[in-house]
Amino acid sequence: MSEPALDPAPLNQAMTRTHRSVLVLLAACGLFIVLQPGAAAQSPPPLFTGVAVGLAVGSILCRRLSVSPAMSPKPKVGLAVAGLVFAALVGVTAVALTQVEGDKQNALLFVLGAAILSLRPPIRIVPTAGA
Repeated sequence: MSEPALDPAPLNQAMTRTHRSVLVLLAACGLFIVLQPGAAAQSPPPLFTGVAVGLAVGSILCRRLSVSPAMSPKPKVGLAVAGLVFAALVGVTAVALTQVEGDKQNALLFVLGAAILSLRPPIRIVPTAGA
């Protein structure tokens, strides 16, 4: 009961498109935040900080698990996409911080952190020798 062989080319193209889309989304979030009126706050509200940190940790864990040699390609792709989505959601959290609290400086730092999480190129699926 082995899994059917996956064609890696479409998966690799989809991962590359997803990676680019997340980077574009984060750039758009940063640009949106810069164009908003607002002042720098002393410290971001704990709710936004907690959400951003939780999403960042989720992104790190998913990206780390996606390179595990013990996993088959399907879960690796799912985890890699989840890691990118979590990083994108940190950017969306930053936009929400700007809209709710008017805190541009901390929101831009959230977007910068999300961009750093997303910079590593996506995983590449290679065909297995037995397939």
